[in-house]
Amino acid sequence: MITALAEGGPGTSASAADLAAYVRDYDPEDPDDGSPGQDAGDGDDEDEDSDFFPSDDDDEFDELTMEGLFLPVASLWRVLGAIDDDERLTPLGWWGLPEAMLRVWAPSGGGSG
Repeated sequence: MITALAEGGPGTSASAADLAAYVRDYDPEDPDDGSPGQDAGDGDDEDEDSDFFPSDDDDEFDELTMEGLFLPVASLWRVLGAIDDDERLTPLGWWGLPEAMLRVWAPSGGGSG
C-alpha cells in the first residue's frame, strides 16, 4: 500500500476504499510489488502467507471490512496533511509515508537514546 502511494506520488488516490484496493491487489509473488529488501525466503511460509494474501480464486477478501479498517487511517492522514480533502496524497504525505516506514523498519543502530 505504501509502495503504491509512493510510486504514484502526490495526487494519488488515498481514500479508505483505495487503500483497501491496494492491499487487495498486492501480490507477494510479484517482485515489482514487494517491499525493497524483502527476503523471498525458502518458500516454507507459503501456507502462512495465504492467510494474509488470498489468491484470486479465494473469495475471503472482504473489501468492505478492509475499507472499514482504513477509515481511521485515512481520517488521521487527512488531519496530519498527508492526504487532502479530496482524499489524494499530498506532497507532505508523499514524503512522509516512506520516511515513517523507514523509521519503523530501519535498524536502530544499537544505541539507546
